[in-house]
Amino acid sequence: MNTHGTEPTDGPDQPVDRDEHQPLTAEQDASERGAGSHDGIGAHLDPGPGPDGDPHWQPDEGFIGEVRKTFQGLLGDKRRYLRNDTFWPYLVIRAMPGDKGARPLWPPTATWESPDLLLMPAEVTGPFDRSQLVAQPVAGRSYRVFVHVWNLGRHPAIGVRVRAWWVQPGFFNPATSTQFPPTMIGGAWANLGDRTQPTCHQIVEIGTPWTVVQDNDAHECLLAAADCFGDTWSGSLDANGDRHVGQRNLTIAAASFDLGPLLAHLARALPRGADLNIMHAGPAADVVLKVHFEAPVARPPTELPGVPVAGLGTHLGTLTRVAERRVFVPTDRLEAPEEGFAAIATGGPTISGAVHAMTDEQRLRVGKIIEAPSPELLGRVLTEHFALPDLRAGTLAAALGGGTGTAHLLRFVAVQSGQFVGGYSVLVTDARIDQRESKQ
Repeated sequence: MNTHGTEPTDGPDQPVDRDEHQPLTAEQDASERGAGSHDGIGAHLDPGPGPDGDPHWQPDEGFIGEVRKTFQGLLGDKRRYLRNDTFWPYLVIRAMPGDKGARPLWPPTATWESPDLLLMPAEVTGPFDRSQLVAQPVAGRSYRVFVHVWNLGRHPAIGVRVRAWWVQPGFFNPATSTQFPPTMIGGAWANLGDRTQPTCHQIVEIGTPWTVVQDNDAHECLLAAADCFGDTWSGSLDANGDRHVGQRNLTIAAASFDLGPLLAHLARALPRGADLNIMHAGPAADVVLKVHFEAPVARPPTELPGVPVAGLGTHLGTLTRVAERRVFVPTDRLEAPEEGFAAIATGGPTISGAVHAMTDEQRLRVGKIIEAPSPELLGRVLTEHFALPDLRAGTLAAALGGGTGTAHLLRFVAVQSGQFVGGYSVLVTDARIDQRESKQ
């Protein structure tokens, strides 16, 4: 017989005599519960003396903050957690390679040279083919329009609506360009995977070909927007302020290209009272060449004309206004600060700040009055500043330096009352560009 109880002998229905719990000392009880141990299954930290634990204990705000941020991210709280790290789509049409969607970008990053708006001749059938890309469209011809759309979010983007427009050449800004409303080309639908999937980006063909109008010499600006139910677009075609929008205001001009008509379009599009900054983008020409050409057709210059500006390349000059006169102020005539000019005022003295700090008399003294009708303003600025015999792209490229086969990317940036209006870029080279249209 067991001295501590009686075991059952006749089956499961027989009553069982069990031991009574033996009384434990405080030390035995603590040992059974694992108090003070850090590696037992039921282990926990000893709360310290007293019934309420350590009176000096304080919560770890850093740890609590991380936990709170994680849960807010799961709930999609955009105010406290980066949108692209929440469980939502995060659509982007890039302004430049490596773009992750931060806006605004200008300055110093141009937002009107998107590598994601691409053209192929309409008569070329089949899937997208980079070898068939058209660098510079021709008036009167038709083109297939492709938009490269990216989803950098942690959730698939289902039912992405992609649309494209063209607009008159100039400094398009949805807030200031109401006189030149965009014309829709067409649209398409797509589904994108989350950012961990190879399907997170897709080159989407707009369903309708774009026929370039005859009256603007094929210098129209292209715009595209992408949105979906989980990541909506504001509705404003503002490429500098909205990652859903891409913009291509870019002309690629081979040696024999006459820049006169394009410069006349840009001069007419300059808002009254706005300043026009003329910049040399420097190595950024290499990006444009690689986006639009399979084989190198030219190279960026090693030496740049103008005055260096941090992050911008170099600055050639400013077309500004003194009373009712247009005056071109070459940047190399300004007194540069010791630390050099900055791209934005928060980084130091800017060229715009230096120009507008001058009196009218000072601007007239260091600048040159441009006596020309409005359409001829820009052409006159370039021919007089660089002593050009004509406005062919090859002539300008040679004057900018770098030798034969060099490509120069010029940016014309309009600013009004200190606010960015828009930009237009022109890549000039004295090299021959084999335009695909000539073979069709």
